[in-house]
Amino acid sequence: MRKNLFILTTLLLGSCIGTDVVDDPLVPPRISTTPLMASILVDSAIQLNSTYYNQYGIEEEVVLSYINLSSGIISLDLNGSVTGNSIGVGRVVATYQDVVGDTIIINVLGSPDDVANVVISAPSNTVDVGATLTLDLMATNFMGESVTDAMVSWQSKDTQIATVNAMGIVTGVGNGVTEIVATADGIQSEAFEIIVGNVGKIATFSGNRGYGASGMATLNIENDSLKLNLSSDFDTDFAGGGSTVVYLSNTINDRDVVPTGLRVMKITEDGAYTFNITEIADPDMVGLDDYRYVIILCEPFEIIFGIADFES
Repeated sequence: MRKNLFILTTLLLGSCIGTDVVDDPLVPPRISTTPLMASILVDSAIQLNSTYYNQYGIEEEVVLSYINLSSGIISLDLNGSVTGNSIGVGRVVATYQDVVGDTIIINVLGSPDDVANVVISAPSNTVDVGATLTLDLMATNFMGESVTDAMVSWQSKDTQIATVNAMGIVTGVGNGVTEIVATADGIQSEAFEIIVGNVGKIATFSGNRGYGASGMATLNIENDSLKLNLSSDFDTDFAGGGSTVVYLSNTINDRDVVPTGLRVMKITEDGAYTFNITEIADPDMVGLDDYRYVIILCEPFEIIFGIADFES
């Protein structure tokens, strides 16, 4: 994710754009494309649909360009129609001026019998530390029929939380949340979320007012301490000068977060965090059920970048 670098005409560093400077907060322009992953046959085509959002987070009609990163495998036209030329994994990006969208994956299959879709399932997505959970995998071909002889591999996105072996057996390593992906004959599944150990509450971050935030937040009791954890894939936009702060809150009204919420800590980079809330606030005043939201806040101007809702 591209990060926000807020620039005032007065070169006021270390703060966010204030409402006295512009009417709306500035964000990095971005391009959203669907689908981001698809499977097609050789000599068949699929249409990509891309949308450009400007620096105010507003959809804008522009002429987008598409760049083919795998010209031997796929071809594409100016309108984003992709055709499969040969078996393999094709990659495309949509661009406008200096803005580049996420990489689009196009799996080109040689036969309708080839694996086209991979899905992970399980009776539960929770496992205790030291315990195991067996995941099931369903690989289907282009016609939706099961493929039973595919070559399968597994991967955990955070082996400090959970590992997975060649049989799809997950072992809980440490408290937290991670994701497992499987690949069958070169086709990758969507991520399967695994919750390990003592996780009291869990929520998924979403962006706010055109800003970006993603990843997981968990709130749980560990050794009589209340811990707030942000997952290893936590990703957010940042204000310049280190003024992006994590809050626990019962409101998503920008101006009410600071006076009513619990200030946790400033953050300056993406990735995993663990905050001991018991050390930050009076343990008799803060419990597992006292706050509904985790807020990523541009503190000086009280602009919410991201929200994780434990009740969603």
